[in-house]
Amino acid sequence: MVRWELLGDVGVGVDGSRVVLSGQRTRAVAAYLVLHHGDRISNERLVDALWGEHPPKTARNSVQRFVAD
Repeated sequence: MVRWELLGDVGVGVDGSRVVLSGQRTRAVAAYLVLHHGDRISNERLVDALWGEHPPKTARNSVQRFVAD
C-alpha cells in the first residue's frame, strides 16, 4: 500500500517504509501528482504548474529530475 503525507513533512510510505521528500519543487511535483491521481500528466503540464508562463530553459530537464528523485 502507498501512503502519501502532504501536510508537515511531505513524504511517501510504501509497505511501512517512509521516505521524506526534500526540495520544494520535488514536494510540489509529488503533491500535484497526488492531487491529479488518475490523470495523464505531461511534462509540459508539470512545467506550467511549477513555473507558470515564464519557465527557465532548464525546466523540462528539472521536472524529469524532480520525478526521478
